[in-house]
Amino acid sequence: MERARIGIFLFLLSFQSFGAITVGTLNPPLNKIQVDDDGNTSSFALDPFIGYQVSMGPFWFNHKFQPELGFVYHQVDVQDEYSKFSGYLLYDFSWPIFSSFKVLYGLGNVITWMYGSGGAVVRNNGGSYSTFYKPQGSSFSFNTSTNLGLEFEASSKFSVLGKALIFDIINTKKRTFRYLVSLKYKTDSGLF
Repeated sequence: MERARIGIFLFLLSFQSFGAITVGTLNPPLNKIQVDDDGNTSSFALDPFIGYQVSMGPFWFNHKFQPELGFVYHQVDVQDEYSKFSGYLLYDFSWPIFSSFKVLYGLGNVITWMYGSGGAVVRNNGGSYSTFYKPQGSSFSFNTSTNLGLEFEASSKFSVLGKALIFDIINTKKRTFRYLVSLKYKTDSGLF
């Protein structure tokens, strides 16, 4: 088994590769999170992230494999008294349409960690008031996403990316959409 892992690693090293640092924001599920006592939802929040992306290939039909590992700090209202962080691993491919324009597609995993001191808060839930419980202790959630996006290369070093992350794509009741917007800076190094 160890020989197989080393073989796969050496195979991937044989392809042209480069690393890139990504910085941006990952937005909460569209129109799913209540943001005030009037029951309003939001489609934008500044949840900053930093990531590292590796580009390998091209493989078939000029598609490159671009996995990305990142860390997200979620902005939480101070009165809610809890902390929330996420880590993600995206297994994306890029398909160049034009020399500076690419379509991105793939899958991803997002792990979210929440920590709080517990308690409850009463908030307006549309037409009535409901009790919402704050996290007590640590809890983790694990989600899988289907990813679609676009990348525009502004120069040889800088790109602008926009991706939609679709969770529970098959289940129409649970399906949620998140999006991320980021800047990408290509480093001169290879895989590491």
